[in-house]
Amino acid sequence: MHSVLVSCFLALSLVPAAFAESTAASNPNDYRINPASIKIEVVEDDITARSRMVPLSDPDTFTPFSGALLALESIVNITTKAWKVIADNKPVVSVNNQYATAVPFGLQSWTMLQQWKGPKGYRFKFRASTYAGLTAVKVDFLLTYLYGGNYNGTGKYLTGVSIVPLSVSVPWNTNFSLGVEVPDLFVINLGTRANPMAGMMIIMNYSLRGLSHHEARMIYFVRGDGKMKVLNSPEDIDKQFVKMQND
Repeated sequence: MHSVLVSCFLALSLVPAAFAESTAASNPNDYRINPASIKIEVVEDDITARSRMVPLSDPDTFTPFSGALLALESIVNITTKAWKVIADNKPVVSVNNQYATAVPFGLQSWTMLQQWKGPKGYRFKFRASTYAGLTAVKVDFLLTYLYGGNYNGTGKYLTGVSIVPLSVSVPWNTNFSLGVEVPDLFVINLGTRANPMAGMMIIMNYSLRGLSHHEARMIYFVRGDGKMKVLNSPEDIDKQFVKMQND
């Protein structure tokens, strides 16, 4: 009797998946993601940033310079250079201590700087719909960072630059992934030798895989004075940041 009940339960549990697969086969436009529908709304969100700021202990990738002279005008990232934020529709556990910095060459830790401001936060709302017009993918994540740190009154540097996943809602037939890169080439000094100001390019790579496949990258730039600029992203984001870029 027990084996009969188990068999019945397993059979019933497979019905929703089988029905969904059958429906997808007969109505593919209800399930295929339309790349043209992808929208990313961004809003300033310092409140969430304060509550979701990554712990700023030195991460596993930290490699302090040994015996190097401190060069305030030469700005480098001494922590994480690339990491995964969301993989297979789930936030990556290790993201809680993954972040980038833009600090003087030769500095052993960002804690040697002072008078940090922030955290600054921007919430990104990633949405994608099917060809039938049904909203299928809803992913929220947060860009957060501290800015304005100085060394004995000189410079404006960055630390705690990270992407924090907030919520992920993806249908059964779609796989969403998000990763971050901070290229060394684009961790730079936007100021002068006497008054350095950090600048950092952040590249977010996302992938949508399912009945259709779409990959793209979003590129942003953060500065030691706290400002953030969009370098390439959907047009709706660019319009929202026109005023911010001119402030």
